Amino acid sequence: MFTSGEGRSNSWVSVSSDPAPSASRSLRNIAPALTPASVLGASHTSPRHNLTPPAVNLDPLLFFADVARDLGTATTSTWVTDLELMHHWTVSTYRTLPRANEVFTIWQTEIPKMSLKYTYLLHQILAIAAYHLAVLEPDKRAMYLMQASNHQDHAAKGLRCALPSIDDETCHPLFAASSLLMISAFARFSVHRREDSMYVIDDLIEVFIFIRGMGSILDNWDDKIKVGCLGRLLRLPNYANTSPLLTEINERLEMFALPEDMNMHARFLCQNTITSLRKCCNSSLASTSIPKVRVCMAWPTGLDDEFMNLIRKRHPVALIILSYYCVILHSSGAKNWFFKDWGDHVLREINSVVGADWASHMEWHMKCLEADSAFSGAE
Repeated sequence: MFTSGEGRSNSWVSVSSDPAPSASRSLRNIAPALTPASVLGASHTSPRHNLTPPAVNLDPLLFFADVARDLGTATTSTWVTDLELMHHWTVSTYRTLPRANEVFTIWQTEIPKMSLKYTYLLHQILAIAAYHLAVLEPDKRAMYLMQASNHQDHAAKGLRCALPSIDDETCHPLFAASSLLMISAFARFSVHRREDSMYVIDDLIEVFIFIRGMGSILDNWDDKIKVGCLGRLLRLPNYANTSPLLTEINERLEMFALPEDMNMHARFLCQNTITSLRKCCNSSLASTSIPKVRVCMAWPTGLDDEFMNLIRKRHPVALIILSYYCVILHSSGAKNWFFKDWGDHVLREINSVVGADWASHMEWHMKCLEADSAFSGAE
């Protein structure tokens, strides 16, 4: 599926609306305790996050709590609407998923077949299909968003019940469902976001926390999954990709000089994060046919809690580092609907808050928003 640079190897990522308010609150309740900005030397404070978040709740599935309620009146799925969604999955949505050209039988056949026995997986498939239709058919967007929210809620509840009793048999459908949940995390905010939404940086941090939590759930079951019917999603072949974008980002990060007067601990966090992003770019080029997509999903799984707190506090150096990731996210969003608009929105917010002293560091990033065609190569 994806790797965090040094950790778990999940190769299916060898893989794109303003968030519902209560869903955002729910996720903040599961955020790890973060170090105050005064310790890290953060010079910018977010108006939305100027206090240390509450204590940890280890349930990442709260990320999807109460979405249906926030979207409006709940809708009841019927066999006709569910059949439409499953049909769309099998003829269209599966083709848009990570490495679909390599493992299409898994996405199109194996996982839907498996879902007939495990209803949380069935609901997750239908949720992704509904999100996809909401993008493709804007005139019916509200209807499909309600269907997506309804199925996503059922999928999350079913996963929560199933995870405590995971075994050699259920690790496979749980892996499939958790993998699709990570796509939903990006798709949900991407599809829901309004044009006037603010604080998109914080939305992205919430997605990071969620996918990091989900990515760790099945760590102990990799060996079983690799020899099962979904094993090809985890096995990493060798590639020799070229990506002008990843190559240039790697070079720019190598030359990026941290300020001499920077707080020592913040400097340590930022240097480690730069190293992790460079390693993720290099390993993705060598292990998947879609390296940019893999970076988008893999790099967040290894982010340090304290570095994410620097971002919440709008530390300019942390934001500049994040902006390199967002250039990759923006480029990937051009061909992956579940990433669509993420990079653009976050980059524009970063550009507006870093201040004049750091404006020159954002010039290249902002030019990338207008010059996608300059970075062809492996997706």
